[in-house]
Amino acid sequence: METLRDQIRAILREELAHLKTATPDMVTQTVRISSSADLRQFVLLILDKATLPGYAEKIRSGAIRFDLDTTPGASLIPAQNPGMGVTAPQPHRIDKKLITEADIAAMDCAVSVLVPKSSRITPLAQDELQRKGIRVERTESHD
Repeated sequence: METLRDQIRAILREELAHLKTATPDMVTQTVRISSSADLRQFVLLILDKATLPGYAEKIRSGAIRFDLDTTPGASLIPAQNPGMGVTAPQPHRIDKKLITEADIAAMDCAVSVLVPKSSRITPLAQDELQRKGIRVERTESHD
């Protein structure tokens, strides 16, 4: 049974990789840097995210881009971290009773995912979470 599961996982990974290369998704993150302190915070954020599997390669390949916000008076300062002029990565939310590998594979550049405590996560989805380095945070259900 475990051998069959491993074979299915391998096939699914190959197909998902093929789909990703056939239709590459580009993510653009807008940042506002208005001081040396903002620049330092941005660099530290990138260094932290660079430890996630595949993140640095996505930057190199252009799948992740950064645009500088030059709008006067625009504020991208996250409420939970005032004084930092870059956008902090926001957790992805999945409000489903059953979370599958496809749900996780569709997430790009997420650091964490919020799921209701009542939700179940399939073993393949758990594997994908681990592979991508995504942290799961359980929340109260909004049903």
